[in-house]
Amino acid sequence: MTTALPALLLAASTAVANANTAAVVDARFQDGRDALASNPARGAAPGGWHVLKKSGNEAGQPEGFCSWLWNIGAFSGGNDTYKGQPPPPNCIGGVDAPLTEDALAAVSNTLVNARANGAILIIRFGYTSGAETGTEPTDFNMLVNHIRQLGPILGAFPDVVLAVECGMTGPWGEMHSNGYREPHHIRAIGDAWLETLARETALLVRYPKWVLDYAEKDVDDFLRDVESGAYYKTQPAQRRIGLFNDGYLGTDADYGTWRRGERWMDRDQGVRYLEARRNVPYGGELAH
Repeated sequence: MTTALPALLLAASTAVANANTAAVVDARFQDGRDALASNPARGAAPGGWHVLKKSGNEAGQPEGFCSWLWNIGAFSGGNDTYKGQPPPPNCIGGVDAPLTEDALAAVSNTLVNARANGAILIIRFGYTSGAETGTEPTDFNMLVNHIRQLGPILGAFPDVVLAVECGMTGPWGEMHSNGYREPHHIRAIGDAWLETLARETALLVRYPKWVLDYAEKDVDDFLRDVESGAYYKTQPAQRRIGLFNDGYLGTDADYGTWRRGERWMDRDQGVRYLEARRNVPYGGELAH
């Protein structure tokens, strides 16, 4: 979104612990944009983008409950798989490359600092922090490799990382307007995160479509299985998948979050899904 208020997490039933506080789940919620001291996983989660370079990176100092977004465009050569548009040269490094040890150390040390500060984070990675398209690596396997480099680092901090927004593709890492949106792409990206993150960490995707594509189910069958609990017996990892809605109030459908279709959810279906998914957080941005 080009204009948005700080990220807001509306509900988180998962217990969260930091270095100084025992796990707390406080069902009380008072409206407002301030984080609740009694529950570090609810309320406003302000944050911003941080650029990871090939060298010379410094660790961040997250505090409180916040969103921490990393731009890793320096490690992508870009591609023209989205509507044949050429990749923007000013947003990418010019060649697909693994993340450097320097960059990975900056991520790890940022999480070390977050733990020391008692912070709780929602994390996202993307190849651009703006509206540009075509910034993902030409080689899709390199994108998956980046996740496999990052996931174990994030996975070592389950007390700090409440959720990872799946990200990686599209403008602002919001998973739209890119060439890697087919079900096999979504499954590969989701599997790479779920296999490397801690089991306590939720994985949030931008649209209900990505949830359904990962499940390889149409909406009616999926909702019946989720509400009955049957689906989790065949695919336990699905318990950890949720939504981040970066289009609150932008339109009557939250900028395309809710749509009717076999592999989509309209708003009423989305409410059913969220009511059945009390074990993962749900939030996003208020767009206007």
